[in-house]
Amino acid sequence: MVNGAILVASGSFNLRLQGGDAVFQFAHGQWCQILFDQAGQRIIALARQIVIQVHVGNVDPWGQSVNKGAATACRFEAGAWHKPQAGDSTMADGYSIPAEMTAIGIAAPGGPEALVAQRRPVPTPGEGEVLIRVAAAGVNRPDVLQRQGKYPPPPGASDIPGLEVSGTIVAAGGGADQLIGQQVCALLAGGGYAEYAVAPAGQCLPIPPGYDLVEAAALPETLFTVWTNLFERAYAAPGDTVLVHGGTSGIGTMAISLCRLFDVSIIVTCGSDDKCAQALEWGAAHAVNYKTQDFVAEVKRITDGKGCQAVLDMVGGDYVARNLDCLAEDGRHVSIAVLGGAKAEIFIPQIMQRRLTLTASTLRARSVGFKSLVADELVRTVWPFVAEGRLRPAMDQRFDMADAANAHARMDSGAHFGKIVLTM
Repeated sequence: MVNGAILVASGSFNLRLQGGDAVFQFAHGQWCQILFDQAGQRIIALARQIVIQVHVGNVDPWGQSVNKGAATACRFEAGAWHKPQAGDSTMADGYSIPAEMTAIGIAAPGGPEALVAQRRPVPTPGEGEVLIRVAAAGVNRPDVLQRQGKYPPPPGASDIPGLEVSGTIVAAGGGADQLIGQQVCALLAGGGYAEYAVAPAGQCLPIPPGYDLVEAAALPETLFTVWTNLFERAYAAPGDTVLVHGGTSGIGTMAISLCRLFDVSIIVTCGSDDKCAQALEWGAAHAVNYKTQDFVAEVKRITDGKGCQAVLDMVGGDYVARNLDCLAEDGRHVSIAVLGGAKAEIFIPQIMQRRLTLTASTLRARSVGFKSLVADELVRTVWPFVAEGRLRPAMDQRFDMADAANAHARMDSGAHFGKIVLTM
C-alpha cells in the first residue's frame, strides 16, 4: 500500500484497494492481481490485458514504482508498461463508475406499460466519445414511435430510448479526455433513458453556469431539428412568415422561441383554443385552432393573400397539399414527420408555376460528422442566447426516470405543452 487507497478501473468497473496484497475478479471475468511491496513501492504482479487507472500515484514506466501524484492511465500487458492508445478511455479523477446501471428498456412493442426498468452494462466510450452521468433525459415523439415498434434505432445505436440528455462527463475515449468533468447537454442516437449514456463529443453542448440541468436536457433534439429544417433547409430569414404545425409540442415551442429571437413571424396550429392561447403567450405571432378554423384561409388572411415563405410540417398525409396552398411564390415546404399519413397527393403544375420547393429530412440516422457540424453552428449562432438566458425550453412536466411509462402516457394524451423530461 502506498500512502492511501488506490482506485483501479477496468473499463466501467472500479475497485478501491484499502491495503495489503489483493486479488480481485473483474466484472467481465478476468482476474487482476496487484501486489504492493511496501519497501520498494513496486507493483510486482500486473494486470493481464486490462486498462487500469491509478488515481493517487504516477507509475514509473521503467521501474513501475508508485509515488503520490497526478492520475495516470495505463494498460499492463504481460508485465510490460503500455502507454495509452487511441480508443482507450479515461475516467474523471476519483470517480468510480459501476459495472451496471439502471436503464429503461422496451419489453415489447406496445403502450407506455412496455417501458420497464432493466439492469444494463454501463457503456464504454470509444474514440471521440464521452460517457455522461445522466441528470435528465428529454422525452420526444420518436421515443414513442420506437416504443410502439414503428421507429427502430439506426444500426449501431443503443436500443434504449432517449435522444437527448444532460449531465456530467465522467469518462472519455481517445481525443475527448479534455471534456471530462464538464456539464453538457447532448444529442444521441439512442440510450438516453439510463443512468449513463455515451455521446459523440462533437454532439455535446456546454451548459452555461447557472443554467438548469433539467431544462438543458430539453434543448438538443428540438433545437437541432428546428434549426436544421426551418432555418437551414427552409432558409427562414428575418422578415419571413412561417407556418409550423403542432404549436404546443416540443418542436412547435422551440420554433416559436427561435423565430422570436431571429425576427421571423410564426403562425402555429393547435388543437384547442386553450392551446392557441398558450402558444400566443409563449410568443407565437398567430395561432390557429385547426379543429374549428381552416388554417389555409387563416394563413391567407394573416398574410394579405401573399402566403408564407416556409412551412414546417410533421403531419404529412392530406396536410401536404393544403400546406402548399399556404405558401407564397418560391416558398419552401419541409417535412419532418408523417404522423397523419405517409402518402400525399399533390398537383405538380402548381409547384412548377409557383416555383415551390419540397424537401424533407430525418436527424437520428445522420452521421456524427453532420450532427457535429450542426452543433458547431449552434454554438456560434444560438448558444449566446442560451448563455444569456434568453432561450429556454417550454417545460411541461418532470418525471422520475422510473416513471417513464407515466411520462409517455402524458405525451400520448396530447395534453402537454412543451417538453416532458425524465430526471434521475
